[in-house]
Amino acid sequence: MNDADRAAVRENAVQHAESVLTTVEDRWGNVPHLDALPVEPLSAGDSFPASAEAFHDRFYPYAAGASVVDEGRLLCVYSPARDEWETPGGAGETGETPAETARRETEEETGIDCEITDVLFAQTMELRLDAPERLPIPVVGFTARPVGGDELVGVEVERHDEITDLTWFEPDELPSELRNYERKHAHLVSCSETTSD
Repeated sequence: MNDADRAAVRENAVQHAESVLTTVEDRWGNVPHLDALPVEPLSAGDSFPASAEAFHDRFYPYAAGASVVDEGRLLCVYSPARDEWETPGGAGETGETPAETARRETEEETGIDCEITDVLFAQTMELRLDAPERLPIPVVGFTARPVGGDELVGVEVERHDEITDLTWFEPDELPSELRNYERKHAHLVSCSETTSD
């Protein structure tokens, strides 16, 4: 694949990412955009795809997650693949909106059914493959509140293929290595102040 072919794949991937984020803004209004986040794929040796469609098939077209707050605590899951705490979320599926993805991923990873209340941020992960060009994956972080479901416990967590633990963190307990910590912490503090009033 030559430079022009890779540039065309990147341009198509960028247009797709912008389209996803425009759809979110059309529904939710002005969305805070964070700086792009350069990332390495979790598996080594990923080659540059022949098209944006092939890129989305191999990885995913976008990701979405939810910062679920209840009684001044933020729901987090431990990801062994990334070896870190994170808020529930994951890859979008065909026919879903990013908000639907965030709800589904939260329920799958935690057992908690949540209501999406707003958008906390949008960000683009810039995936580095075996070429100079990075390919974008849009990520949308939503705010949410629990509305039902049963939190996974014991053997349900042990048998889960994506997480090894889940817990609710208060603001002073929130792990500082959490991705987008400052924004999530500020949201949690704001919710905690509202709860204590």
